Amino acid sequence: MSSENLQKWALVAEIVGGIAVVLSLIFVGLEISQNAEETSLNTKAVQVNAYQALIAELNEFNQLVLTEPGLSDVQTRILNNEEPGDEEDLRKFQAYGYFYFRQADMAYHQYENGLIDESRLINMLGPLRQYLRSDFGANHWASFNNETSLSPDFGNYVETMIRSQFP
Repeated sequence: MSSENLQKWALVAEIVGGIAVVLSLIFVGLEISQNAEETSLNTKAVQVNAYQALIAELNEFNQLVLTEPGLSDVQTRILNNEEPGDEEDLRKFQAYGYFYFRQADMAYHQYENGLIDESRLINMLGPLRQYLRSDFGANHWASFNNETSLSPDFGNYVETMIRSQFP
């Protein structure tokens, strides 16, 4: 084979190799794009599931309030700013608040980790805000926040929310 033929074949091989590299890069780009889209969809699915779990908890608690006369009475008395009458009442009033504290703490944790946005967090804190409007709820929060190992950021967030709600 002559040198000229070898140069032609080398040139053809270089062109084919270049085309192969370009096609490989296009394929890799498409794969990366597809993986990014799948990751985005998975992230959205996790966010939706996190929010649905929070809503489901609230719905279960609301169902209890509707079906358990004692709990409904506790809710009404707290929201009417009544004080607990005896130790059993106190326990019920506190248990009512603990649910909202823990629910709000979980919502804040999900917010911190990017699973829900702030508008969803604010929505999830609605029942806690309502509870904190009562004297009992505000006092209960103050002692609970000082005695527990809640996230300091969560405690500060709720304190800020309280100050902005009750100037």
